[in-house]
Amino acid sequence: QGYVAAGINYTLRTDQNGASVLSQSIEIKSAIPEVVKAAEAAGYPIRNMAIGGGSAGGTLAMLYAFRDAKVAPVPLRFLFEAVGPSSFERKDWHSYGLDKDTPESRAAAAGLFGIMLGQKIDPSILDTPEYHDVIKPISGYMWVTPDSVPTVIAYGTHDKVCPFDSSRHLVQALKENHVPYEYFELPHYGHGLQNDSRIYRMYMDAVKEGLAKYLDDGDGKDADAE
Repeated sequence: QGYVAAGINYTLRTDQNGASVLSQSIEIKSAIPEVVKAAEAAGYPIRNMAIGGGSAGGTLAMLYAFRDAKVAPVPLRFLFEAVGPSSFERKDWHSYGLDKDTPESRAAAAGLFGIMLGQKIDPSILDTPEYHDVIKPISGYMWVTPDSVPTVIAYGTHDKVCPFDSSRHLVQALKENHVPYEYFELPHYGHGLQNDSRIYRMYMDAVKEGLAKYLDDGDGKDADAE
């Protein structure tokens, strides 16, 4: 498509290293300037950029776009992502049984979300404003503002890895903040995006259109798609 592109690795969690969504997002934030420097060194001066990803990468992309774009070394113009959890509301994660209001399910929710955050969460604060403050660093939808970049997203209604209901907060935040966005809901998809080929093609076409609209500055050579 004529864009300079880079894939950014991040530390996967093990029981030994304690990596989390938060630490991974900080790694992405630190890597972006290095991508721009590497492109410059290779003869591709970057004047603007987009970021995208799927699943965990989708979550990390939206955290950078909505939370960290203000410190980007070049202007961030566009976000595209698929099946990335944007929220960690206990009741939305019913495919994991976390919606049940029992001591066991609340402890499980606090444990899972604590691992993602990288710090211990007291089960007693779940579903409270205090919890929302605690979990905000990794909750993409909470960082959406009227200044957020145009966004294209896709989610499958049968997704059990990234529970489908967790996507509704992102859609609502984009709508309420009047952010230009396109949302593709795939009624036969799970997490792997393996069905609904027609809608998936529409999603990919919207990504291509977004890249062309928000990145190209005449010749399209100085655009960077992450």
